[in-house]
Amino acid sequence: MKRWMVYLWLCMAALMASAAHADDALLRQLEERLGRQSCTTGTFVQTARVAILNEPVVSRGRFYADAGTGISWHVDAPIAVQFQFVSAAASAQPGASRGAIAWVARILNAVFTGELGTLQQMFNISGTTQASRWTLALSPKTSALRRFVSTISVEGADAINAIRIEQADGDSIEIVFSDIAHPDELPEAILDEFKPHA
Repeated sequence: MKRWMVYLWLCMAALMASAAHADDALLRQLEERLGRQSCTTGTFVQTARVAILNEPVVSRGRFYADAGTGISWHVDAPIAVQFQFVSAAASAQPGASRGAIAWVARILNAVFTGELGTLQQMFNISGTTQASRWTLALSPKTSALRRFVSTISVEGADAINAIRIEQADGDSIEIVFSDIAHPDELPEAILDEFKPHA
């Protein structure tokens, strides 16, 4: 019996190691495909589905990302509101206070800086890549993360196309991106948003 238990454990360990290597290879392939972008801009349509609301909440806006500075998230409609995530915060584990947008910033930071492997610190990652499209599925590794997030899916082609976050409370948010561009630098007015103001 002990011999069979050892054999089973070794098989399981081999399967887990094989899956880990496959995930590493997938992320490296995507990092090479997407490259490292110092600046990225684009527009988005964000659809939030909240259990207590009968209809989804749809908002539209723009984002500006700088690898060394952070991500500025501008919601233009139905109401104007802005969020800034400095690079250090976008690379850290988001808390509950800033909601799903903090997770979006975390993922975008990894995509735009060409460091998708950093997501493995918090998530189990699986996915597929084809000639023209790729998808990633992220599931939290720890019970602490599972208190906030159930699953995250990311898809794209030459750039990121969409992120969908299923929250632990049953709410969800889907963000579809368009008009992705990679300027040499962000406008000065956007960079000023990250500066402390008296």
